Amino acid sequence: MQLTKRLALALGGGLVVSSLVGASKGPVASLEKRAADVTPTAPGPGDVFKSGSDCTMQWVPGTDSKWSKMTIDLMTGANQNMKKLTNVASSIDGTDSSVTSYKWTCPEVDPYSAIYFYQFTDSDGANPAWTTRFGIASPSGKLEDPPEAKQPTGEAIPWGNGKLVSTSSSSDSSSSDSSTNASSSSSEQESSSASSSASTSMRTATSSATSDASTLSSSQTTQNAGSSSNSRDSTSGASSAVFQAASWLFYSSALFGCVTALV
Repeated sequence: MQLTKRLALALGGGLVVSSLVGASKGPVASLEKRAADVTPTAPGPGDVFKSGSDCTMQWVPGTDSKWSKMTIDLMTGANQNMKKLTNVASSIDGTDSSVTSYKWTCPEVDPYSAIYFYQFTDSDGANPAWTTRFGIASPSGKLEDPPEAKQPTGEAIPWGNGKLVSTSSSSDSSSSDSSTNASSSSSEQESSSASSSASTSMRTATSSATSDASTLSSSQTTQNAGSSSNSRDSTSGASSAVFQAASWLFYSSALFGCVTALV
């Protein structure tokens, strides 16, 4: 009778142990996976960082070599529709137990609210792990309530869609200023080029007109000189003819006088 009771207790105990082992396969496997992958631990609920100040994050190292080049991104949005805002860090060794935190400067965002979180991924960009949502406040500490109180799927987890404002605004402004300056510079260059071209054309036209006028003046001078020469030649010829006629008349008169005297 006592032997039967001990066997029953032993079997019962054995069944209980077997049941516990069987029931623990899921959690044990999950713990093994978490040990292989990086596990983010901070920031946590209620943590708030001011934009422009240091923002920190922490994690438990993983053992899988794929985490030797870990990537961290700043995210926003709902659980089922996460949106990447910007890359925080890349190629961090997530397997190094001596490196379990990272610090960067929190950006300007809109809205200032607890709707931001970090996403950690391995070298393949896979096996994502996330921190809880934390707040990014204004430099003066202003923090608004999350726009949404519940997830689209119904969970009471506040969220919202944030965006960066400083980087994009500066980039757009810089791009706009660059475009305006480039356009202005181009217009000034075109105006200068047109002015230079017009000036060159004017100088060319003036030079051409001056040259033509000089040529015409020279031609007229030559013509006048020729005309004057012809006039002098004509006058000289006429004078010579008159002189010859007078001489002939003189000799004729003299000869007539001699003949008359002889008679």
